[in-house]
Amino acid sequence: MKPMWVQRRWLLKGGFTALLGLIGGSSLADVLVTDNDAIMGDDGVLAAQMRLGGLLIRHLAGHKEIGAVDGAKDNTNANVVVSPASLAAILSLVDLGASPAMRRAIHRALGFKRTARHKAEKDLREMRRSVSGIIAQSRKDGPLVLANLVAFDRAVDPKPLAMYGLSGAGADVLVDHLADAKVVDRINGWVKQKTHDLIPTIISEAPETLGLVAINALYFKDKWQTPFRPSSTQAQPFQTTSGKPVEVQMMHSKVAPFRFRQDDRFVAAELGYQNKNFRLVVATTKSVPAPAPEFAAVAGWLNGQGFEARDGEIALPKLTLSAAGELLPALDALGLAAERHSPDALEGFSDEPLTISRILQKIELRVSEEGTEGAAATAVMTTRGIGISDHIRMVVDKPFVFALRDEKTGLILFMGYVGAPPRA
Repeated sequence: MKPMWVQRRWLLKGGFTALLGLIGGSSLADVLVTDNDAIMGDDGVLAAQMRLGGLLIRHLAGHKEIGAVDGAKDNTNANVVVSPASLAAILSLVDLGASPAMRRAIHRALGFKRTARHKAEKDLREMRRSVSGIIAQSRKDGPLVLANLVAFDRAVDPKPLAMYGLSGAGADVLVDHLADAKVVDRINGWVKQKTHDLIPTIISEAPETLGLVAINALYFKDKWQTPFRPSSTQAQPFQTTSGKPVEVQMMHSKVAPFRFRQDDRFVAAELGYQNKNFRLVVATTKSVPAPAPEFAAVAGWLNGQGFEARDGEIALPKLTLSAAGELLPALDALGLAAERHSPDALEGFSDEPLTISRILQKIELRVSEEGTEGAAATAVMTTRGIGISDHIRMVVDKPFVFALRDEKTGLILFMGYVGAPPRA
């Protein structure tokens, strides 16, 4: 029997038959209940994305097995990068098949504050609308491309209404035998294409009981509004919290107008891209290097608020970051665990009980003199039952945090902590 690969435009045209750890309670509270909530606001996509990114970074940085995403055995100087936008995009799609209780759990897991049921549904609906709008624009020239794929195993017997809903929300749909190696290759080929070859695979081997896999692919590429000068890039020591500096390729900008924010300990800059919807905020310490938890004091800065235009210059490491991590333990800590094990958690997709068993995210991020290129792929897998001067000089030669955001939608494309950039 031939596999069914249903593109959105095809599905809407005709009928379809037989048709997605180590954090404790106290540390979780530290992430969610901070003074930064007053800065970020009580609700909205940007505030939720900031909370979600902060939790994921804290969890991954503190997890000995996957915190050191660049292969370092010592977790002290781990580099951690996540894509809150990619995770939110695919979970807001999974919400279409969720039970009311599971829908509220997804809402909390995405960083939104507890609220009335109708408000939670509205937040997720608006998130899907933002993602669908980006998908619709992805065929045109632009720095950001999003795509969603939902693949069902034939044994799940997905509900036709659910298939139409997913298609209408901008997803490509596949129904086939997911344990078949050729189908896995096909799914990986989709991810590779959508991420412009930066992420060649997202699934290694599908278990026999895999019922549904929902995947978001995100790709971003744009040039700086004020590019760095390639001739000025040079090897330079980067101070780490361990006291052992590493040599990096440090990029240097010319003196130009940037937006800065600083206090006695921290300094941050906002870098613009040619597409004015996107901004990269980088924050570091002025003297002594700081570990990831200490950047909680300036977490609210990553939303771009409180900055002012000043002439200045910026020195920033040239970066190539790769990450692959399991996000489910962190999301369970946010409230997903209580509902995802329920047999009717995803009842809207199928009468067959489906349980979310993995949420895997892979990221490739490259920051150079010319601009930024990055890709993220997030897979949700289920099993079926069985003092400011006139001139500011910011040198990022110590651990730093960053966030690349979309001004228009509030989505955080990439967010991370760099304790030790790759050696020059």
